[in-house]
Amino acid sequence: MNLDGMINDYKQMGKVNNRSEKTLAELLEQKERELQAKINKASKHLDNERYIKNLSRMPKKTIDLTLNDIKNTWESEEMPQVNMAIDSVYDFKTLEKGLYIYSKQPGTGKTTLLSALARAVYKQYEEPIFFATEEYILSKVKESYNPEAQTSEDEVIRDIAKNRAVFIDELGQNSTDWAVRTLKRLLDEMMNNDSILFVTSNYGLNDLAAKLYSKENNSLNRTIDQFVDRLNGMTKPVKFGNKSYR
Repeated sequence: MNLDGMINDYKQMGKVNNRSEKTLAELLEQKERELQAKINKASKHLDNERYIKNLSRMPKKTIDLTLNDIKNTWESEEMPQVNMAIDSVYDFKTLEKGLYIYSKQPGTGKTTLLSALARAVYKQYEEPIFFATEEYILSKVKESYNPEAQTSEDEVIRDIAKNRAVFIDELGQNSTDWAVRTLKRLLDEMMNNDSILFVTSNYGLNDLAAKLYSKENNSLNRTIDQFVDRLNGMTKPVKFGNKSYR
């Protein structure tokens, strides 16, 4: 029933029971409060669903990290890189490029930093984000090849790329022709949507290109060039040292 209908009903009740205008107003106010409470409850439930959907693929130990938390994670020599990453959150509304966070050494805190950045963007700006490992993204695309799949490969890629910011952890783990072509398609779709890309990797861009070229597949060379070029155009490099914090 809409609000006008409720008002008419209460007016009729007032006539039948000789209720005063004050009593009628109180009844209407109470009903409006109840309706608003239901709306608030539904909105909170929807917010919780969005929170779970956007952040559930983060490592559990990092999902609640704030920007203040991560400032105490690194040594002083790493703080310029950490502060640069934090500034990208503060400047997110005007950001033109994301970050390519890399270090050859595992355990340097790249995933921790990426998780905190993703959480901060989502919480501070309420922007739709996507966080996942490269492996997860490729596995979701592979699932679309199943004859019984409910979504196509194009839909999987579009659903990821439509987010305002995409956070990809551990980029460069897969170097097959199919993986490179698929990830390049994702970056193309993100560029079409003006999405912001944040990445962690164990490879700098030059090392990543060298790894992909080492397959000696000349037919893929142009795609590799385009893939690395997209990464270079969409992100700023942030190099961490090789000290492990695990």
